Amino acid sequence: MKVRLIKIAIVINLILPVISGCYQGKPSEKPPIHLNPDMDYQPKYQPQEYSAFFENGAAMRTPPLGT
Repeated sequence: MKVRLIKIAIVINLILPVISGCYQGKPSEKPPIHLNPDMDYQPKYQPQEYSAFFENGAAMRTPPLGT
């Protein structure tokens, strides 16, 4: 009797994780995780935007002569 209960418990403990892993549920509301985002979310300046980096406050630079 005890051996049978132990076998049933083992089978249940093996089957439940498999069944619960198949549950789809609803999609996550969290944003996806980017392990290697590369340049997906790189900060950038828009044309004629203000920048505190340069003295004149412009983010755009005039190209060098001859280019």
